[in-house]
Amino acid sequence: IDVPSDWLSVSFESNIDGPLGDVTPSTDGDVGIQTNTLTAASHTITMSVEDEVGGTCSDFIYVTISNPPTAQILTPLATDTFSDNDTIEFTGLVQDSEDADSNILAEWASDLDLALGVSIPDSSGSIALNRTLSPGTHLISLTATDSVGLTSTDTVTVDINACPTLPVVSI
Repeated sequence: IDVPSDWLSVSFESNIDGPLGDVTPSTDGDVGIQTNTLTAASHTITMSVEDEVGGTCSDFIYVTISNPPTAQILTPLATDTFSDNDTIEFTGLVQDSEDADSNILAEWASDLDLALGVSIPDSSGSIALNRTLSPGTHLISLTATDSVGLTSTDTVTVDINACPTLPVVSI
């Protein structure tokens, strides 16, 4: 309280990644730092402040950094074409570095038919779903969601041909 805030030295450090940087507070005492280099883990971030005569204080917060899961559509392929009464086998792979693969929510959707269903991954992250689709060009998406709500999405475009109608003959 006996010197202006911008005379103080402030440093931030992670217990896992080490020093994050040094900053000078504003004259109002505001201070902050941005980083995108924290590894996926639970960190203790410590802010240390030193005044002009070497007096120090510190405070800390806990921050958990997570990686999103991965989602990959294996079938159908973008080059596949189906009829409107065909049952299509949707297969994919979902994985996460922090969660067991069987704990990932895997949701299939179409931009035309909306929600197609949910697949339960096996222990290797493999998923499958069988569905029919309405005629048209569909953008199929597979979205994987992990236990902290992080998501990843993969998409593929699939064409569904309409069955021909009965011919009409007039004489």
